[in-house]
Amino acid sequence: MDDFIKAFKKMMETDLSLINILNELKDENGVANISQKELSNRLGISPSNISKRINRLLKYSAIRKIKNGQYQLLSGDLRDTPYVLVFDLLLLISKKPELYSDYKSQSEELKVELNEIQRAWGFINNSFGSGL
Repeated sequence: MDDFIKAFKKMMETDLSLINILNELKDENGVANISQKELSNRLGISPSNISKRINRLLKYSAIRKIKNGQYQLLSGDLRDTPYVLVFDLLLLISKKPELYSDYKSQSEELKVELNEIQRAWGFINNSFGSGL
């Protein structure tokens, strides 16, 4: 579980770096003009990895794609996405592994709605597969 949390933290840091680049480049309308290749160069990760990250940020409403190479930030704060809840959920499971399959108890422990827990698990499965 610790390796998974470290991998998630790394993913979150890289996604935040991507958001920060878009934030730096945005114009008066909040639109950043930058290709995925340029993002790849700036972050030092493959173009296919950039594409996956952009798709994840699109799916979880952190950004909106205007057209190829144009992205609008919907939020510069990852707390407006499932990232923070996922991190809290993973920490909870690492401390209380008996709650792994008990979404209701997870929602009670974290004081969030059950559908938010389900969304967080969807994010985990979408990002890392179901091998947790």
